Amino acid sequence: HIDPIAKRAYVAHHIDNLDVYDTNDWSLFERRSSVVSGWRFVDRYIIAPLRFITPQTGELGKTIESIISGKTSKTILDGPDAGEVVRYELARPIISCSAFVILMLFTSCYYFTTRDF
Repeated sequence: HIDPIAKRAYVAHHIDNLDVYDTNDWSLFERRSSVVSGWRFVDRYIIAPLRFITPQTGELGKTIESIISGKTSKTILDGPDAGEVVRYELARPIISCSAFVILMLFTSCYYFTTRDF
């Protein structure tokens, strides 16, 4: 975005960074970055492990599709020349779903053996 009154150009990059350039000589005037270290900490150490523990059944379908087709990525076309490449994570859905099934089977077997029918 170019502000003609303040003679500044604003360039956003890397999701949460902003560079401000002086439009007279295009020198870097100011660099701004948001303070989201707390949210990144929460994402890295709380959300990511929970996603690994919880079975990812939606991603498991894409993993099976990837195994059958032999491709590890998929291109999604939005326009005539634009495209987004999506890489599949093959190990995490298989490991999380397998661990969940094993845990549930173990819990069920333990519960069944402790009951007197």
